[in-house]
Amino acid sequence: MDDGRIITFYSYKGGVGRSFELANIAVILARWGSRVLCIDWDLEAPGLHFFFEVEPKLGLLDLLTSVREGKRLHWRKFVRRLEIPGTDGRLTLMAAGRQEDRKSTR
Repeated sequence: MDDGRIITFYSYKGGVGRSFELANIAVILARWGSRVLCIDWDLEAPGLHFFFEVEPKLGLLDLLTSVREGKRLHWRKFVRRLEIPGTDGRLTLMAAGRQEDRKSTR
């Protein structure tokens, strides 16, 4: 089914339900044969890594920080291939980033 189409989900107002909906659809698409990359853009309250039960190491925030600092790193360093039954390695996650490094700016 991987015909090169790009499908995006976007929500101005976030919420747990939307993240879980994205994760479920991503799994279904991967099981149907599509290559899927989920990116958690919710930098304030990320949640996709909870759904996929992985501990984020590097992610979107780390990638953006590297670019700002002038580092030339490949984006694949910031993603994690997920071992979900029936997806045959077609499902990849770019989490928002490490949670322990977050500091409140408020």
